[in-house]
Amino acid sequence: MKRFFSLIALLITTLSFAQETATFFCYEVDEFTDKKTLRAGSDLFFTDGGDMKSEGIVMLVSVREGSKKKENKIKSFSIIAQVYGMKGCVDKGSTLDVIFEDGTKTQLVNWNDFSCEGTNYFDPSESQIQMFKKSPIKAMRYTNKRSYASITIKDNISVSNKTFLQGRLVEMDDINSGSKKVDVCTE
Repeated sequence: MKRFFSLIALLITTLSFAQETATFFCYEVDEFTDKKTLRAGSDLFFTDGGDMKSEGIVMLVSVREGSKKKENKIKSFSIIAQVYGMKGCVDKGSTLDVIFEDGTKTQLVNWNDFSCEGTNYFDPSESQIQMFKKSPIKAMRYTNKRSYASITIKDNISVSNKTFLQGRLVEMDDINSGSKKVDVCTE
């Protein structure tokens, strides 16, 4: 009986969250030029065993809109990962390995030539995008091709980290289907 009530409570909680749709995308408007830039936010992932201040990855989503005819349509999706707390520069070919909660795995490869600031650019394939949509992230490991140093984010992964990319990809689909409109950023 206890199990039944727990299941009902979980179902009600899930349905409540399903009705609330988070908004990640918004337009930032330059007050001088009135130019609109589409933003999708960022999240901070802390390294396992790190000091929770100076080691980790700041991940953000970079998107580009389609032409004027396709306003409110997102044309491309990239992941920018700023690695900090790892000594040395990063190079093209550095990897971000991802394990999903459903057990699937994938590897993203940095295409940025060289950065001593730790900046990596990843363009997921369509099949990788589907993986991010399907399941939350369970763990990640970034490996610097230049130094072979790596950082793992598994024990310190938060609920926000797990669903960071999933939420943005689902919202991107809603925007592209016309079921959701992008508003001006309020912050």
